[in-house]
Amino acid sequence: MATGKFCSFCGSSLHDGPDLCPGCGERLAPLPAGLNKANLLLLAGLLGGIGAHRFYLRQYGLGAVYLLFCWTLLPSVAALVEFFIFLSRSEEELCDQFPAANDEKVMFAVIFPLVATMVLIGVLGFIAALIIPQIANCR
Repeated sequence: MATGKFCSFCGSSLHDGPDLCPGCGERLAPLPAGLNKANLLLLAGLLGGIGAHRFYLRQYGLGAVYLLFCWTLLPSVAALVEFFIFLSRSEEELCDQFPAANDEKVMFAVIFPLVATMVLIGVLGFIAALIIPQIANCR
């Protein structure tokens, strides 16, 4: 009845059921929940232009690139292509491809890009409010 999984402490084969390793007696950590394909598709389809799906997949660097270039609409086109790629794959394939992703961080994946976008727009507005009157006075 072995599951094909092994203890990270002693390497013993693990069986279904107990929370303790039968070989060394160490408490086993629960496995992460994995990603949810529906959440990934919603994030890629609705908020992909600001990189929310990349933050959900725990690809923070790529998510930041999407966020920085969201005004060019190139990330939106890339997210649309990725939406169809994710749609064509099964949930198991996506879990294998993105093992670091789990469903616990959905709110971070949604809130962080939105807040960062609002802050970026606020900073750009503040800078524009300082610069535009100076340019108007030069004429």
